[in-house]
Amino acid sequence: MTKAIAKALYIELRKFTHTAQVLILPPIKLDTGSPDPMRILSRQISSSHPRRSWRFYKSPVPTELYETADIETAVHQVVPFVQDIEHYFRGFKNAGWDVFKTPLSVEVTYDDIKEVKEGNTPQALMRRLNRARVGAEYPAELFETH
Repeated sequence: MTKAIAKALYIELRKFTHTAQVLILPPIKLDTGSPDPMRILSRQISSSHPRRSWRFYKSPVPTELYETADIETAVHQVVPFVQDIEHYFRGFKNAGWDVFKTPLSVEVTYDDIKEVKEGNTPQALMRRLNRARVGAEYPAELFETH
């Protein structure tokens, strides 16, 4: 299915001539009704390693979310997911990495989730991500060469 079902958060971090790309896919209920956990795709690239593969992380936090308009309920639901990945981002901060530009949201489809679950990089999602980067006026180069 190619209909958007969620939005992923894209964060780009820079340190000297290196770039870290992080794509956070939210926990969702699949079309089968079964929950799928939060997942993270990440990679660190540079001019010497410009085509590194994406690494995959699956959160152990139970996916017990439901749609709500109440901000307090929504924040309460998301706290365990933030706590799960806080150390990951703290590591970047402690190592001197900086967030580059404003993080972006990118539409995610069931097909994207299925590919990630199978351990494959979802190419359609990567194309949408690249279009979002261009639209947000990120530079075409993913890293500094000097």
